[in-house]
Amino acid sequence: MYNEQEYLKILNQAMAAEANQRPTAAAQGYRAASRMLLELMDTCASAERDAVISSAERLAQIAEKLESGGDRAHSNAGERAMFAPVPERPGVRFEDIAGLEDAKATILREIIHPMKYPELYARFGQQAGGGILLYGPPGTGKTMLAKAIAAETDADFFSIRCSDIVSKYFGEAEQRVRALFDAARASGNAIVFFDEFDALGARRGRDSSAMDRLVPELLTQMDGFESNAGRVTVIASTNAPQALDTAFLRHPRLSHYVFVDLPDRAARLYLIQRLIGKMPTKGKIDFAAAAEKTEGFNCADIVRLINDVTRIPIQRGIESGNPEQFLTNDDLREALAHARPSLTQDDLKEVRKWSKRYS
Repeated sequence: MYNEQEYLKILNQAMAAEANQRPTAAAQGYRAASRMLLELMDTCASAERDAVISSAERLAQIAEKLESGGDRAHSNAGERAMFAPVPERPGVRFEDIAGLEDAKATILREIIHPMKYPELYARFGQQAGGGILLYGPPGTGKTMLAKAIAAETDADFFSIRCSDIVSKYFGEAEQRVRALFDAARASGNAIVFFDEFDALGARRGRDSSAMDRLVPELLTQMDGFESNAGRVTVIASTNAPQALDTAFLRHPRLSHYVFVDLPDRAARLYLIQRLIGKMPTKGKIDFAAAAEKTEGFNCADIVRLINDVTRIPIQRGIESGNPEQFLTNDDLREALAHARPSLTQDDLKEVRKWSKRYS
């Protein structure tokens, strides 16, 4: 009886043969991998069997295409081989982010300064290293903070969603994780950012053998960065830290926990002023009152509020036929009268409870 490691070995050999323009060897490898998958059926959970069958059928189709000289671009193996995340270089800086002063101070102290001044920290026996967990309610700027960290440290930024990793094909998620970290290491100075990390790093043993295989692979790849020798930093973002497998919370995987809370009054004031400041206005706008009335709003709620405000003068312009319209304080008051925060206290209770435990 074959095991999963043998299957992945044969599959990787077939992919390498295809990439090196050896179609006969590749076809033989894919057919062997297809047969191995079918033999592994008895060891798979019932919920996974459809995926295993699909994978086996797909591999057989790839082999047939290669044997007949079919277009390599249409093979799933080609898609696997081509999974190479492209980094970006964010232009977001900390000064571009409204509020979150406590979070920014923690990040500067624990992450950015050790990376920028390694000799100074080494003088006192300290060193950079360890991943970062950004957690808190949704819509509070966690992704913006991650991008700012990349910009402040001049790092390549690999932004990854669950859908980028998870695949319907058996064993492919683990391969994608390896390809991601290989690309990050090759960069020399990179940040790997996992958005909504709880979708990938949830506790094991929840009737998902696919995720139970993926979590160990993620843990393995995240190990080895204790001294940051490869200049790869992992940043994970989540609205539900309590759902994470606790193995991720150990040094050096995710060593630093940064709570990103709802914007305070000063942050709400800054954001409202900045958004409305881009628009044509008439008369005095009571920004302070708007900041007071948006307590409990996250950043996304405030953006939606300002979008609602702009619809009022736009509608006036449509109805009057006069495009020379301005946003007024009455417009802002009208929109505020109908605005509600998207999160309730129940939504916030669990994440704040976790914060008190781990802060």
